[in-house]
Amino acid sequence: MSKVIILHDYKFVANNFSAILDHEGVPEAYHVIQDFLRVGPVGYALTQPEKFSVKACIQIWSTDDTKDVNNFTFTHNNREYKINRRVIEEALHLQDKSFVESFKDDDVSNWLKDIEYKGDMKRMGKLTRTKLRKEWNFFFDCLGKAFTNKCSNFDALTQVTQQIGYGLLHDALYDIPSKLLEFLKMRREENDHVIYFPRFLHLCFFNLCGNVAFENDTMLDAHKNSPRTWQDMDKDVKNGFATPIEYPSIITELLQVSLPDIYGARVQDTNESNPPVSNPSTPHTQSKHSLTTSSSSQKLLVVKNTKSSNLSEEQGTSIPARVAEDAGDAMEVDDDEDDEDEVPIAFVVGKRKAAQTSSVEVAEARPVKRKRLVKAHVKKL
Repeated sequence: MSKVIILHDYKFVANNFSAILDHEGVPEAYHVIQDFLRVGPVGYALTQPEKFSVKACIQIWSTDDTKDVNNFTFTHNNREYKINRRVIEEALHLQDKSFVESFKDDDVSNWLKDIEYKGDMKRMGKLTRTKLRKEWNFFFDCLGKAFTNKCSNFDALTQVTQQIGYGLLHDALYDIPSKLLEFLKMRREENDHVIYFPRFLHLCFFNLCGNVAFENDTMLDAHKNSPRTWQDMDKDVKNGFATPIEYPSIITELLQVSLPDIYGARVQDTNESNPPVSNPSTPHTQSKHSLTTSSSSQKLLVVKNTKSSNLSEEQGTSIPARVAEDAGDAMEVDDDEDDEDEVPIAFVVGKRKAAQTSSVEVAEARPVKRKRLVKAHVKKL
């Protein structure tokens, strides 16, 4: 059941969830997707901050200039600030990325079929996560709860979530900053006392205003998935997913480069001369997993069923703010209620053949930083 927090006559809905990307208490089946999201381009936006400033959010929401359609404009200490796509890029650590306005529905639907979506796909806006294998169900759950403007019916696999997921798996990031700005303006115009995206508002405020300390501020914990999440997703046998999952090479290669102590060094093709560089900042100390070769001569990285240690790690440092001892007149209100056997997990790695690769050409979203077409290379599963 989702919760609504009411403070200072403002309603903070259950939205903009923080993803659970540390391994503690999480079934091993989800560790690969957790690690991929954590070290990937949206890892910071999915996890930071863990707490948000109530007064910073209210300051933005209460003073927005609704006449400015291209910016979320607010005032603080008699000075005007503008939240635009550039500010969102910086605040969410998405800068220096190439963005795509949208991917073709046919390409997205074909990809969803490749990852074994089991439902009817005639209407792309009516899909649900529950028709996916549990690992992909979790993948889209993290993205949908963080980046969409929904506060209920989280089982829906929205088209925005599809676009973000497709981009992450095809090395071309969907234009998240522009979509978030659109969502913020829309929700603010609907109701100026119902606040959405509190984590991102917090990041944008302190990105623009610096290290501001509010008097008698309240820091609220960001919404996170409940432990029931794993039970709800663990229905693969019922849904017809009896075989081990095979991950696309983009996941394999990123994890082998970023987390070699866990996933082993990337196996190079014979025509590659330079070895991958591991991330020196990673704190993981587990031993490498073994590499085996399948009968079809593809290299498989098998994740052994061993108990993992706590891999929690701060992706960044949230801006400090003064927290008053008195949390104010806070109250919780119930909101919408809409709401075996272990097998090895295998990665498909190996040389990309021309016959297995297709090119999807997509038009750019805006002229800023995107002056040419982006080709997203798709490797079929």
